[in-house]
Amino acid sequence: MLLFVLADDTQLVALGSTTAGPTVSGWTELHPNTARSAGGDCSGFLFWKVAGASESNPTVTWTGTPQGLCHVVEVSGQDGSTPINGSNFAVTGAGATFISIPGITTTVNNCLLVAFAGVDESSTSYAPYWTDPMVSGWTARYGSSSVPNTLGGSSTYSGIASTTQATAGATGNVSATIDLENDAIVGYLVAVAPAGAPPAVGSPPLKRVPMGSLLQM
Repeated sequence: MLLFVLADDTQLVALGSTTAGPTVSGWTELHPNTARSAGGDCSGFLFWKVAGASESNPTVTWTGTPQGLCHVVEVSGQDGSTPINGSNFAVTGAGATFISIPGITTTVNNCLLVAFAGVDESSTSYAPYWTDPMVSGWTARYGSSSVPNTLGGSSTYSGIASTTQATAGATGNVSATIDLENDAIVGYLVAVAPAGAPPAVGSPPLKRVPMGSLLQM
């Protein structure tokens, strides 16, 4: 399972830091203690875990009371011992219309590639800020096509897309495009290694909820 947490700028004010983030018991954070703040405007964090036979809802614990949202992406068919084959992230400054996430080099065939991107816009009009598919040629897993992509009374918006990389090697950079207003963006790319056949995004593909100082999904 993958957990993407997106917070607006109140998180930065509360923590006084661009590197500090939430804690999630039982989950492993990718790229901890690194600056994942986009233009001082929003912050994104990515966690993973191998699910057991039964799972309780994850609890995301914060300092302060940020606004934002969380996604749990359910993946099946992954390598049970080393599911993460690589990951990377990027942040932009203010006024961005797209984000280019640095590519990774996978070491096994049939990896599932998942891209996440988020933005804290100045509008709360529930506008479709993400082009579907968010990444050209990939499958849109979440965005503007079917549901409003903001929650919790804040103006955080997110997009998720995935594809399969049949042959191991360099993925190349992944560009996600935003619609309408320009603002700072944070994005992640992660490769999930297969147990055999390519891993699949579960159905339903994700769960999404707003967050406060203590989020229990």
